[in-house]
Amino acid sequence: MYPTAGKLALASLALLAWSGMAHADDICNGDPDKDNFPNKVVVSEAANFTVTYSNNYKLVTNEVSGETYGLYCGSSPPNQGGDVKNWYQVPLRSVAVMDRSVLPFLEILKQTSSIKIVDNHKNVTSPCIQTLLQKNEIKPQQQSGQDDWEGIQLAFTAAADNRTSYVTFSAGDDRIPPVQRAEWIKYVSLFYNAEETAMAFYEHVAAQYDCHKNNAAKAKGRNIAWTRHSSPLGRDPELWSFQTTAYVDGLTDNAGAHLTRSNDLDSTSTDTFHKGLKSVDYIIDQTNFGDDTVTFDQWKDLFGYSSDPGRDGNVFYYKKQVWRTNKRRNPLGYSDWAETPLARPDLVLADLVSLQYPSYQDDYDLLWFESTARNATPTTVGPGSCDDDALVFKFPSCPSGMDTSRERFNTDSNGDDSDDDSDDDDDDDDDGLGVGRIVGIVVGSLAAVAVLAVLYVYAARQRRRQRLQEFINLRNRNSQEFDERETL
Repeated sequence: MYPTAGKLALASLALLAWSGMAHADDICNGDPDKDNFPNKVVVSEAANFTVTYSNNYKLVTNEVSGETYGLYCGSSPPNQGGDVKNWYQVPLRSVAVMDRSVLPFLEILKQTSSIKIVDNHKNVTSPCIQTLLQKNEIKPQQQSGQDDWEGIQLAFTAAADNRTSYVTFSAGDDRIPPVQRAEWIKYVSLFYNAEETAMAFYEHVAAQYDCHKNNAAKAKGRNIAWTRHSSPLGRDPELWSFQTTAYVDGLTDNAGAHLTRSNDLDSTSTDTFHKGLKSVDYIIDQTNFGDDTVTFDQWKDLFGYSSDPGRDGNVFYYKKQVWRTNKRRNPLGYSDWAETPLARPDLVLADLVSLQYPSYQDDYDLLWFESTARNATPTTVGPGSCDDDALVFKFPSCPSGMDTSRERFNTDSNGDDSDDDSDDDDDDDDDGLGVGRIVGIVVGSLAAVAVLAVLYVYAARQRRRQRLQEFINLRNRNSQEFDERETL
């Protein structure tokens, strides 16, 4: 459904109200006879985690890793049995982040002050976290000694770890669809007693996502293939693969497009792989290039297009519609794709719809998708503030609909190299206007103007004749009346 102004306003008010709140220690006092968690999450989409509330503790289960964690209020954990990996006092005050996928969720929940250590800090794209690293308020894991871990309550990680201090955060799992990924903010909120904020923010994201999804459902479906080249162990056999995960499947479908699949998901032959690309309109490539700035020619070489494949069914090739997901990067060149998009699938969906239909949003610049066909400058995201002007907090308005009469391929505005006449001269393309069509339209327009001019002149003359006759009749009538008066 479309997001209503009231729904979005309520979500915004909830976020603003919570942003100034401190930890809810006055409520979370551990009293077993009182409800220490008045604001409880309701998991609506994600089937990947669950929570069970008691008065002074909650049990959180990550269904992906198969682990259950006990979260308690007060000074000591309850005497409870069951298969609990470990107990943690909440709200958390000191954590380590071993995988950056959880960072945007912590930032949204206003819990960056609890982050003490970050692993692989050079990969971080969040301006806020980059600043905290610069100020040494967050320490890189690589430079940390054992003393740095003193006081750390737990470490968020993406891969299951047997160590009791490690909590698995699975939002980045490719088996999880886009909106379900965003709902993992509720999972993180459970460790901070920030359920109210998580619920409000998620509802806001889900409403925006549904708006773009409903708009795109009215559009002409394009064929999109997500691809990847890999060389296991750095040597032959090379593999050319189609990505068909639940994430890319859901995102592509919700963008009004069709995900291209092939019977041979992994091919060791480029010829076989090329057959699977027939009738594809857009390619989104996720190959791990050494240099993230990839040209269309580089992509062609790697994917075996050393010669012209012919126009039959190779739409993406002649329109140069090969895209990457690395436009937004930090100063060291690391892509934001594995960070912010997890928490903001609504922005990613708006990006993918706008990639196909540049008229969808006025004056819109793509956030993550980058064309290989033009020498576009990446968006470099350096250290910045931790205020609400960060991308994770922004909610651009969703268009009220899509003007399907303006649908066209994303060519000159965002991707195609308009200077290359050999690739762009496609007179018979249903989605563009060839020279022949333009000439025909011009000639037809001139003929129509000429006909209208003739009709206008004829009508004007007829009108003048009519007025002249009316004048003559009036003059004669007046003359007759005058003569009659003279006779009297």
